Amino acid sequence: MLKESLKKWKKEVIGILDLNIEKTVKDINEFEGLMASNVDDLDYLKRETLSKDFWKQLHLKDSLLKQKSRTKWVKE
Repeated sequence: MLKESLKKWKKEVIGILDLNIEKTVKDINEFEGLMASNVDDLDYLKRETLSKDFWKQLHLKDSLLKQKSRTKWVKE
């Protein structure tokens, strides 16, 4: 029962991270489209924030996958 709950939780967490990554990429692409015609300092700050969010989400997903791999390796 605990094992099944943990598996479900992992799928949900990784799924949420994937959705966050997709949303951030979409936001970056939309924002870059808007920046092409109108650029100011606030635009650069927003782009930088979106970029940081994207890399943070990728790092979190990578960390979870490494932990999962390590756990699997220890079991074997």
